[in-house]
Amino acid sequence: MIARIFQILGAIATLSALWLFWQDVRNSQAPAKLLGQLWYEAAPQSLQLTEAVIDRYIDPCGLMPFLGCDTFLWHPLIATLLNWPAGLVLGLMGVIMLVLSSLRSKTGRKTARSLKKEGR
Repeated sequence: MIARIFQILGAIATLSALWLFWQDVRNSQAPAKLLGQLWYEAAPQSLQLTEAVIDRYIDPCGLMPFLGCDTFLWHPLIATLLNWPAGLVLGLMGVIMLVLSSLRSKTGRKTARSLKKEGR
């Protein structure tokens, strides 16, 4: 079940990446669309909300102020990723999801037919 979800999400991400690559090639005068720019055009409030949630509730340094360190998940990790071309990031995510789904399906549970052959 999880492998099938990863296959679907991977296929969607890969097809989206191919579409973005095509848009970048077709419009050669404009620079490639960045992931952060694409996200901001789709939903600007969610981008700001996600930054606040990650900095306050997910990042260990923001979650535990007694550590005395600066937050590191949003700045520089996610902020750097948002400045990369959207087609590249979605393509990498799609390929990773498809690889994970194929690994999961190979090492997944045994089917009823294979259990029947084993006599279980």
